[in-house]
Amino acid sequence: MSVIKKYKKPLIATAAVVGGYLVYKAMKNRQPSQGTALLNDEAAAKAKGQSLSYTQATYVNLANVIFNAWFQNFNIFNPVDEKQILSVMSKMKNDLDIIALTRAFGKRRAPVPFGSFFVSDLSLGEWLREGLYENEIQAVNNVLKAKGITAQF
Repeated sequence: MSVIKKYKKPLIATAAVVGGYLVYKAMKNRQPSQGTALLNDEAAAKAKGQSLSYTQATYVNLANVIFNAWFQNFNIFNPVDEKQILSVMSKMKNDLDIIALTRAFGKRRAPVPFGSFFVSDLSLGEWLREGLYENEIQAVNNVLKAKGITAQF
């Protein structure tokens, strides 16, 4: 009995953490996956008559440019070079291009300067929201809107 009293607080804390993790996993599984959302968006874009503007390898290279806008930038106060991201977004011509870019990006390390190993991998939209300031997100959305692209971040 004295052992249980001695470890009562750590046991309660451990149970709370494990319970919170299980609730998180259950809630995460209830949300529709990004893959099904992309399939629905892709079908809608194809119904509008859109087609891909580039090869799949080009989308992979453009996704790498976006990731490297953070990975190769060593400014801890502004860790993502938004000029590179804006140049990639200016190359997008329709919604199908954005979908292909999102697929090519997949899930990558979060653009957090000192803690990216502790944060789960993010999709393109989540990654941009994490790495860019609100005015930079607005600039990205303005570039897309000017081209008639309905996808927004």
